[in-house]
Amino acid sequence: MKILFIYKSDLNAVPLGIMTLSSILMANGHQTEFIDTKFERNYIKKTKEYSPDIIGYSIVSFTWSYFRNLNTKLKNKISFFSVFGGVHASIKPEIIYNKDVDAVCIGEGEYAFLELANKISKKLDITRIQNFWIKDKNGEIFKNELRELCNNLDILPFPNYKIIFKYNFYRRLDTYYIMTSRGCPYECTYCINHFYKQIYKGKGKYIRRRSTQSVINELEFAVKEFNTKLIIFNDDIFTLDNIWLEKFAPLYRERINKPFEAYTRVDGIDEKTISILSDMGCIAIYFGIESGNQSIRKKILKRNISDHQIISATEIIKKFKIKTLAFSMLNLPSEGIEDALETLYLNQRAKIDYPLCFIFQPFPGIELTTYAIENSYYNESVDNFKDKHSLVAGESFISSKDKNKIQRLHSLFIIASKNPKSTKIIKVLIILPFKPIYRLILFISRLYILTFVMYRPSLKAVLFYYVTAPFRLFINIK
Repeated sequence: MKILFIYKSDLNAVPLGIMTLSSILMANGHQTEFIDTKFERNYIKKTKEYSPDIIGYSIVSFTWSYFRNLNTKLKNKISFFSVFGGVHASIKPEIIYNKDVDAVCIGEGEYAFLELANKISKKLDITRIQNFWIKDKNGEIFKNELRELCNNLDILPFPNYKIIFKYNFYRRLDTYYIMTSRGCPYECTYCINHFYKQIYKGKGKYIRRRSTQSVINELEFAVKEFNTKLIIFNDDIFTLDNIWLEKFAPLYRERINKPFEAYTRVDGIDEKTISILSDMGCIAIYFGIESGNQSIRKKILKRNISDHQIISATEIIKKFKIKTLAFSMLNLPSEGIEDALETLYLNQRAKIDYPLCFIFQPFPGIELTTYAIENSYYNESVDNFKDKHSLVAGESFISSKDKNKIQRLHSLFIIASKNPKSTKIIKVLIILPFKPIYRLILFISRLYILTFVMYRPSLKAVLFYYVTAPFRLFINIK
């Protein structure tokens, strides 16, 4: 079978899910191809030339309408079987009722997708494949149960990085993203993990980790095959299991010895753990502050973490000369401008090196969205997730009397966090309606974050992306 994955990057991390699907399909005799519509000049022409049997889309709420429309365009030109997967497809499998959607994959898709490709290639019945809501030729929809979770992650092949390296942008990243685990034990209300835990209840162990040897083998392959200068451990919490980490650390130092960055939680940070990470070569640690208001943080976000724990953790990290990147959110349900300013003050007090701030987005399927709806902070009947929006955009859909001030604070957040003396000026600026200026500041802040903080493409790659944006937009509209 010829299988095409179509993706739309936003200068974010590489599509590990698609890359792993590509590997498992290729290992079983299928052909795979990849198109990123941000970098492909004429992706409709390229799709027709490849003439795929199956096209797969990995979607989030912001990209659903984009890929739905693109899929319809392609269906009018060529014949293929369309599969929608990803977070939004898992939460909203009813998208199967759209005319041109043939199948929706829910949850982990590696072996479900492989079974689908195998059966289509052999012209077998596909209506009973677990993890799929699927439409037959007569339009009847079959809603299948989930299969057991993949409890042995070591059996999964390494992600196929070569499939994305057709684009200069990905080749220039010089960064290798890797997952050593799946799942998270916490119940943060803004996270999708609790949704997956619910639908997979009774389907196997939710939190799973690869063996240290499996991870080392993949990293050795990455260092040998690619121009890997930096490794990012993309786990929800890399430091979740200290026994595993203590076993992994000496192997990493001896056989990989590359600088790396990782995600953790501040209530899991102590000197011993950070010492281990430092000895391994850790240069940056990512964690969530989310809100500077302790009441919102504990009662609404279900993060039982104190201001003292956050500041203490950053002090430990800085003691080992490791950079800190903290995630924060603004315009949370029930939040006013004074609460939002508390988030700014906490970032300042903690002396965060890279304060990364988002406007909260009420994604479907998460507990915090349900809270917002039930308390009249959000109207779910309005389709807010349009193509022009993204997670780092400055628009909020949550009702608040201070919404405009909070959105302005979002645009100024990085500058204000890094320059505490500017706070008095910031408190004046957020009153003033200078929307174009705030948009420009947000744009520059985003460029700064993408270039120097999270994903570190080369400056040339980032400049190419932004300089060519108007031309690519024109091509896409045509």
